Formats: sequence, structure tokens, C-alpha cells
Amino acid sequence: MDLKNKNNLLIFPTFIKKCDNFLNKKECRDFIKELKKIPSKNHGALTLDKSTSSHSDVSNIHIKLGNEFNNRLSSIIDEYAEEYGYEKLIVSNSWHNIQYKNSTLSTHCHPNSIISGVLYLKVDSLSSKLFFYNPNPHVQFSNYIKENICNFKSTVFEVENGCLIMFPSWLQHGSGYQENKSEERICLSFNTKLKYPI
Repeated sequence: MDLKNKNNLLIFPTFIKKCDNFLNKKECRDFIKELKKIPSKNHGALTLDKSTSSHSDVSNIHIKLGNEFNNRLSSIIDEYAEEYGYEKLIVSNSWHNIQYKNSTLSTHCHPNSIISGVLYLKVDSLSSKLFFYNPNPHVQFSNYIKENICNFKSTVFEVENGCLIMFPSWLQHGSGYQENKSEERICLSFNTKLKYPI
């Protein structure tokens, strides 16, 4: 999308940060082995019964992935907070999702969090993409002849192994009703809170 005129964008800015190659291939494989040892079960945001999440069982699985990873994650969260104008943030909880073929990720947001993130560990060209929805409800009330920065309903991000995407926790997101067509789609997600509560 052409953003030559950024004045419109700055009326209601939304900051989504994408970090390609946050993890390398070996790290993705090693993390998947660790995450598959953690109990998981059905979750309301995942539509297919056999797709599972550790969301309700384990609150901080990122800790199991080692100091080096957690230092790197803290650093990128600090960078995001600085760019967005927040005070220091820390991870408040984390979990992993395993989606199977024909599942979808329902549209949702992350209450009780400031920024959220998702780290893709196992995806391919058949995996469902990540959709973010325009927070302006008024774009739904008119039929536009062309989509632009003022009236778009959603924007989509391609997902790649090792990629980290961070976004405001209030921002609605999901798979855009697209079914996941890969045999296995695995990601690690997290929420944040203020490091020094007011």
C-alpha cells in the first residue's frame, strides 16, 4: 500500500512490528521439541477440536526456552516499547498453539495486556496467514469502490519460520476465516505488562 500521504495514517496510528529471522532454523526445531513436551488442550480461539494450546495450562513457557532467547526477546520488547512510547515492559504470560489442517484462528484480542507477540516456529506456504482488522468500526458502514489507507477493513501478514510479529494487544486479529492447510502450524505467543507498575 502506498503511504506517500501519511497524514491520514497518523490520525489513528497502529504500530505493528515484524522481525524476520528472529530465530534461525535450528532454534525453531529445538523450540518445537521443547514445546511439544508441554501439555496442551483445546482452546476457544482454535476452531478444530484436535488443534491445541497451552494457554490455560502454562503461563510462562518462554522461560523454558533459555536465557539467551529471553534476553533477545526482552531486548526486542524494549525496542518496541521505546518506539511506541511505553515505559519498560516485560512478558506477563506465554503459550504455544498447534494448529492442524482445516483449522482456523478466530478473530480475537488479548485483554489485560499492553503489547502482544507471536513467534512462528513451524509454518509453510499452506499455513493460514495473520490478519489484523481496522479498529475504526465505521469502515464497515459503506461500500467503497477501492480500498485505501482510509477505508481498509483488514491487512494481512505472510508468516514465515523464525518471524516475530508484535502488535497492540487491543488490536483484533485472526486467520481471516482462512483455513490452515498445512499439516501442522506451530507458534509461540506472549503478552506483556509494565515492568514497574504505577
